[in-house]
Amino acid sequence: MLDEINLEAQSCAVIFVEDAFLKEMHGHYLSDPTITDVITFDLGEEAVEGEIYISTDRAADQAEQYGTPVEEEIIRLIIHGMLHLKGYDDIYEQDRIEMKKEENRLTEKYVNTFGPF
Repeated sequence: MLDEINLEAQSCAVIFVEDAFLKEMHGHYLSDPTITDVITFDLGEEAVEGEIYISTDRAADQAEQYGTPVEEEIIRLIIHGMLHLKGYDDIYEQDRIEMKKEENRLTEKYVNTFGPF
């Protein structure tokens, strides 16, 4: 998948955590004390060295909300984190629309590759 979005990463770790842990990180690092589903950090100086933190609680709740398997929601969140590493942002509406379009395209492709769940 990294090749498909032209992301040259030296490393990328996906870390699964609970809501409370990610909420604390969200407040500490992003000054936003609300619950979130995914936080991405690029720790590299010259090459991408990513860490993607995913709340398994949020993944389960969102999967139930959208009527999808939790595995599909986790794939979506991993893709979302990788898109952040690529430079996509979702703060402004137009950026969010572009990022969501790419997220949906990749999720559909990889769910069809690894699913059905």
